[in-house]
Amino acid sequence: MLVGLALSLCSALELALVMVASYLADRRRREKAEVKFVSLKAAWDMAIVRWGNLYYCHADGIVFDPETYEYCLPQEYLRLVTRSQSYVK
Repeated sequence: MLVGLALSLCSALELALVMVASYLADRRRREKAEVKFVSLKAAWDMAIVRWGNLYYCHADGIVFDPETYEYCLPQEYLRLVTRSQSYVK
């Protein structure tokens, strides 16, 4: 009876340790994913602002940024939207 109880407690302890280890690993994954999300969200927000500042010139068929005087073909507009901000407002 005592041996059975000891084995049962060992099994319960093993299960608890596995659950704790799993929880900690999952927590680390979530924290890592959250850091990545925050970084990507900041880049997305900056890209949306830049995209909102772009203009299309029908006469020349180009997209341009009036703040930096950069321009490109419409199919290359992502270059303007995703560039690092190199000027100070």
